[in-house]
Amino acid sequence: MAETVVCFVLEKLFPLITAEAEMLRGLPTDLVAISNELRSIKVFLKDAEQRVEESDGIKEWVRQVRDVAYQIEDVIDEHLLLHHPRERHHNHFFNVFSNLTRSVVLLRSNHRIANTIKRIRLEVLEINQRRSSFSLGGGPSFSNGLDNEDPHKRADQDPRAGFLYVNESKLVGIDEPKRDIIRLLDLELQDFPQNKVISVVGMGGLGKTTLIRKVYEDMSVKKHFPFRAWITLSRPGRSIDIIRSMTKQFYRSAFDSAPLEIDTMDEESLTEEMRNYLRNQRFLVVFDDVWNIETYIKDVLPSYNNGNKILMTTRLEDVALAWKGSSCDRVYKLQPLSAEKAWDLFCRKVFGGPNAKCPQELDRLSREIVKKCEGMPLAIVTIGGLLSTKNKFVIEWHKLCNSIGAELANNLHLANIKKILLLSYHDLPHYLKPCFLYFGIFPGDRLIENTRLFRLWIAEGFIYKVSGKTLEEVADEYLTELIRRSLVQVTWVDIAKRPRGVRVHDLLREIILLKSKELSFCQVLNKEDLFIDGQSRRLAIPNDNVGTSAKLVIEGTTKRSHLRSLFLFEGHEVMPKFITGSFLKQVHLLKVLDLQNAPLSQIPESAGGLYHLQYLSLNSTNVERLPKSIGKLGNLQCLDLKNSLIRELPAELSRISKLRHLISYSYYWDDAFSFYVRNVRAARIPAAICWNSQEMQNLGWVDGSYAVGFIDQLGNLKQLRRLGVAHLKREDGRNLCNAIKYMHHLQAFMVASRSKDEVLDVNHILSPPPMLRRLLLMGRLEKLPDWISRLENVVKLVLCHSRLNEDPLEVLGALPNLMKLIVSEAYDGERLYFSATRFQNLKVLCLYCLCNLKLIELELGTLPVLKELQLGPSPQLKEVPTGIQHLKNLTLLRFHDMPKEFTDTLIPYKGQHYHIIEHVANVYINFKAGAGHWETSSLRSPQERKMVALWQ
Repeated sequence: MAETVVCFVLEKLFPLITAEAEMLRGLPTDLVAISNELRSIKVFLKDAEQRVEESDGIKEWVRQVRDVAYQIEDVIDEHLLLHHPRERHHNHFFNVFSNLTRSVVLLRSNHRIANTIKRIRLEVLEINQRRSSFSLGGGPSFSNGLDNEDPHKRADQDPRAGFLYVNESKLVGIDEPKRDIIRLLDLELQDFPQNKVISVVGMGGLGKTTLIRKVYEDMSVKKHFPFRAWITLSRPGRSIDIIRSMTKQFYRSAFDSAPLEIDTMDEESLTEEMRNYLRNQRFLVVFDDVWNIETYIKDVLPSYNNGNKILMTTRLEDVALAWKGSSCDRVYKLQPLSAEKAWDLFCRKVFGGPNAKCPQELDRLSREIVKKCEGMPLAIVTIGGLLSTKNKFVIEWHKLCNSIGAELANNLHLANIKKILLLSYHDLPHYLKPCFLYFGIFPGDRLIENTRLFRLWIAEGFIYKVSGKTLEEVADEYLTELIRRSLVQVTWVDIAKRPRGVRVHDLLREIILLKSKELSFCQVLNKEDLFIDGQSRRLAIPNDNVGTSAKLVIEGTTKRSHLRSLFLFEGHEVMPKFITGSFLKQVHLLKVLDLQNAPLSQIPESAGGLYHLQYLSLNSTNVERLPKSIGKLGNLQCLDLKNSLIRELPAELSRISKLRHLISYSYYWDDAFSFYVRNVRAARIPAAICWNSQEMQNLGWVDGSYAVGFIDQLGNLKQLRRLGVAHLKREDGRNLCNAIKYMHHLQAFMVASRSKDEVLDVNHILSPPPMLRRLLLMGRLEKLPDWISRLENVVKLVLCHSRLNEDPLEVLGALPNLMKLIVSEAYDGERLYFSATRFQNLKVLCLYCLCNLKLIELELGTLPVLKELQLGPSPQLKEVPTGIQHLKNLTLLRFHDMPKEFTDTLIPYKGQHYHIIEHVANVYINFKAGAGHWETSSLRSPQERKMVALWQ
């Protein structure tokens, strides 16, 4: 983490030295000296950070480096704040007086900054000199995955050792994955063209090693593979030692004596000896706990057509893919225990025996503890072992349940969990460490949207520029790497299976919070720890109904001048009151102010003084207007106004040349259903606004109907990835189409007319954006635009209020990558026909509010991969669409407010069309159960007969 901070500071120092240092009157020499010393320190930081657990001295040295880097960042930001351009007043005499006053202030401040820089230079010099006493190595080091350069390879004792030889009768949830792995070993087959590799992937603590050990010791496996070897690659060892160990194990497993000269052979001779010995023999090798994509050690094994197998375990998906050399190789992702099996394992460990039961008074707390473990066997067994030593009192259970983080930090019984989970953190490259630690800011049960996370990472400066890629694309790559390292869980994917929402395991989050506190990275206030750390760069304030945290924050503003990020989470009654002018002046170096869901009603004018602010979220707040001073936020990159009460944007917003994301919209939903949009509520663009930003990536649902010339300006925003324009008039359509032709990077295009009956004139796009993936057209269409047929990359398409007279399915069905189609009040015809070979990749189809529809026909061969179909209200439709019985992949079928004649045909076992939908696993019917009240019934629920009675 210190390496990350130093890299960040060096990036900020360079432009200051080259362009702005003359303002500091002779200080470039000091700044250059500091920069040079930091570069020298940076060379040794990677080694030092990997060895912090070895020595308190190294740990202290790394802390000093980090602290001095923070001091340098503070000085740089203070300097930039003082010297940034100020708005000139229209009164000449006022400007003269202001300039004189400012000159005096600058002179005094420059003197103070100069003294601070000189002091820091001496401090950095001393820190660099002390480095030599720790024998730290520097520079790039060669590693083939076998040399022990990482901290997880220096452990004196493998923390997993106690779990490897547990009697299988005491294990829970291992039978099924063990059968899966043995099945993948193909014991009945005798030969393969090469060695088959089976990689078992999963986060630390899931029991990968234990599982493979049980497979390795299985009698059927031993019988099939007479030559076996087990190699743990996370332990120290040179490649020659690994090969020697494998060779000896092969001899031993075959009850044969290894030649004495093996101990003195060089690597080449040793490899030849092993290969000759295994000629025409069938062997199994386990490579456990692999951290490197280097496959050299696998490749030294002989490759004969003998049915040889290689099993490997790793936390890193990229490593598993690197070891996958052919189509016959397999990657097996080990899953956490189910809730039932996790509870079974906990009860066995805590209360003894396979039939043990939890006392009733401890049931609720025990289940909460098991829930926190989230199916991780290591955590369940370790925490269960700790509880088994305690008295079976509610107070003991309650104490542990509410302080697992503190127990992980201090309780020796839980040391193994902490050590195993920290291995993954220490293995991260420096640029990923702050991105991973950032997950600790959010509440543990919170799904975190990818887009929000990316914008925050960018605002914090965690994302490095890569030629030819946007910062958002680089951030996406960072997140993908964290996912592949089994550190982040994907909890929400879009229709194209791309991750859209993520979270971390509860226990990993506890580890993150411990590390964040140690590194002064972030402090999350909680009821157990309300003391404000004066060094932490980020402050997250979770729900606090009593307002205790608010009082502490207000009282502690005087020591928060170094704060860079502030997060408020919903549920506060007192907390938003401290967002005042005086508070914001105290935290004047803020880069991130995230107030999403906080019950906040206003933002003071003094917010314009937050010169460094790059991210401001008022998402889902009660704020009704933005202060005009918002235009002073020259570094603002993201302004999130989604679902706020702001209905008009100030013209001053156009002064912010660095603005990349402006998100401003909310939806009106239909009263009866929440499945389609009635209208869009968007913030108005004032006539005075003029945008020419070359940075804008996201302009989400703005109302440009009152701004003369605004639609024409859109053509200047050539970097847009997402555009939403609401309340569009018919006469604006041609200008909008002209603007779109310059947006070659556009991926999402959403446009809504000012009313349901206003025509959307969007037929004039000659060449649609080639990267467009999502399209929403909300408003009357005289015909389906011709350019839609050329959207080769679109995956989601929504037509709302289109009122088309011609069946659009023939055109839409030819779109090669379309996966989700929503047609809502968009077709006035009586018949829809799905022809064969159409919609070959469509997975979700929603046909809403087609009031004239009488017949739906599905030809054999259409919709081959459809999984979800939603239909209704369609009062004229009397029969279930013919051809549904051919949709073999359909798993969800939902009907909304359909006529009684229609639903009668679906009565289980009685209705004449029930057999058509009998193969669908989930069938739901929404129906009116009274004035303004709706209910949903399931044809697959145990109460379906009761529902039948309701329909009749």
